[in-house]
Amino acid sequence: MLLKKKYLNVYKLLAGRVATNIADSLFYMALLWYFKETGHSPLMVALIFSIEAGIDIISFGFGPLIDRLSVKKLLKYSTLIQIMISVIIVCVLNLKQNNVIIDIFLLLLFSISTTLSSIIYPTEYKLLPLFVEKK
Repeated sequence: MLLKKKYLNVYKLLAGRVATNIADSLFYMALLWYFKETGHSPLMVALIFSIEAGIDIISFGFGPLIDRLSVKKLLKYSTLIQIMISVIIVCVLNLKQNNVIIDIFLLLLFSISTTLSSIIYPTEYKLLPLFVEKK
């Protein structure tokens, strides 16, 4: 039991990482499907790929942000915002309406969520040494 309590934060971090990874993948696939099937627009699908790649390219700049802020708070708030975005996306996709404003709104939410994911992963990596011994 002592071992379990000792590594409880590590288990929480691992569970959060797995949940975030699954949610990101589902979110990404749902938006790709939405734009491919409802809009039949290769441009919108290309925009999703471009947003994803663009955020990955600039993600090296998130390091100073992660270093200056409380990593626990950053991780907590980033995750909560991503959960809210996911709920909003589900609601918007259930509207079954396809217009430019909804498309732009979905792309904006996708951009925010992808940026938060790019912040969450290195934040978790930075927290890990605080919870486990070096050996």
